[in-house]
Amino acid sequence: MTSPADRQWFAAVAQIPQCVLCGGTEDLQVAHCNQDRGKGQKAAASETARLCRKCHHEIDNGPNLTQIERRYWMERALRLTKRWLITLGLLTLQSTAKKRERKYTPLPKILPRRCA
Repeated sequence: MTSPADRQWFAAVAQIPQCVLCGGTEDLQVAHCNQDRGKGQKAAASETARLCRKCHHEIDNGPNLTQIERRYWMERALRLTKRWLITLGLLTLQSTAKKRERKYTPLPKILPRRCA
């Protein structure tokens, strides 16, 4: 079952206007990363990229890429997707940590011993 947060993530990724790898604008998909997954298992929502059908097929099933190349292109697509989301203002960072007041504590002076 897809959580509301996952649906929100997919909707944000779907707003990217082009394939993050080739720049194509037709047949765009939100593509899951398949690394380290069995059949029927999906990666986390944050492990999705905006790809056109051709790039998605090539990474998942295409005969022209080795396993290492598939991993490289999917990792690149994931990074570029996150970069697009940041650029579009759809992915932002929030700090929830309270700023702690830092107290300055001087280090003790350690003087070298003099040889007599």
